[in-house]
Amino acid sequence: MTMDSEIEAMTAITKALEPLEDDVRSRVLKWAVSRFGNGSKIHSLHGNSIDAPHSVQQQAEYTDLFESSLELAEFFATCDPKTDAQKALVVASWLQFMNGLSEWTSQEVNHELKDLGHGIGNITRAFDNLKGTRPQLIVQTRKDGTTKQARKKFKVTNEGKKRVQAMSSAQPDTDQ
Repeated sequence: MTMDSEIEAMTAITKALEPLEDDVRSRVLKWAVSRFGNGSKIHSLHGNSIDAPHSVQQQAEYTDLFESSLELAEFFATCDPKTDAQKALVVASWLQFMNGLSEWTSQEVNHELKDLGHGIGNITRAFDNLKGTRPQLIVQTRKDGTTKQARKKFKVTNEGKKRVQAMSSAQPDTDQ
């Protein structure tokens, strides 16, 4: 592939995606990553890794957990988290399973929560609660730096995924 053909491909993709709404564009890009990503990591403009789904089954699991048509605000409202830890888990799960982030920081989660109007005063405490639950709902995957304040990276566990699935499928209380 020559540089010219690469630029032509990028131009064609830009022309095809520009007129689409954000949620549609996101679904198309996720499909393209799953179709052409070959199970590799793709890096977003923000430097985050995006895992290309390794199989059709894995893609279906992501779609089953979080309907692709739901934006974060809609998903958050559907789950209706009550505690700070639940709020953090819902957003973390959405980042991991809908945005394809293989790992994320508490700062990224709290940034999304603030955008939703649900910022957490002590995000570290919320994450400590999630890590302290048995079985753990999130796990720390690594720490960038040696200081206590160094950025820690996390992942939602299968148990955390199940907890959010239960929250998202809970029926509203009609007795009230």
